[in-house]
Amino acid sequence: MADWATDPAYWRYQHVGPIDEAGVRRFIGEAVSSQSDESRRLFDFAVCLRDTAELIGTVRVAIVEPMHREAMLGYGFSKTHWGQGYGLEAVQKVLPFTFVALGVHRLTAVCDQDNEASYKLVQKLGFTLEGRLRGHRRVLGTGDDHNPVYSDSLIFGMLSDELI
Repeated sequence: MADWATDPAYWRYQHVGPIDEAGVRRFIGEAVSSQSDESRRLFDFAVCLRDTAELIGTVRVAIVEPMHREAMLGYGFSKTHWGQGYGLEAVQKVLPFTFVALGVHRLTAVCDQDNEASYKLVQKLGFTLEGRLRGHRRVLGTGDDHNPVYSDSLIFGMLSDELI
């Protein structure tokens, strides 16, 4: 995971990061230890290739409003595996767990306006564009200096009865 999670390209559209190898270890440790939490709110899934078991990404479901049964979707993949359909396949497998096993009513995905691959993924899954938050997040810049810039976020949502 450290090979791709420490790459600035991985973090280009995120409001956090990049992280170092110690940060990767902390993320994995927290994901593993949270599995036994009685009031668990974070569900992290490792995405691995079938043939080699190589870890190529993660999908996260975070319960943000338990009373309203609302969760947020997040995902990230190794740059060498972008554009190959792994994100679509992985999230498709997580959606039934989210809506059925966790009993989520509403799932939200927030995508940077410039991250076309990300917002096309959620649209293919049946999420509805609900709005734009202007200047919503500071993300890494695209120049050589990677100075953070403010960027708009696109908000997508899916309700439990909309699962395809």
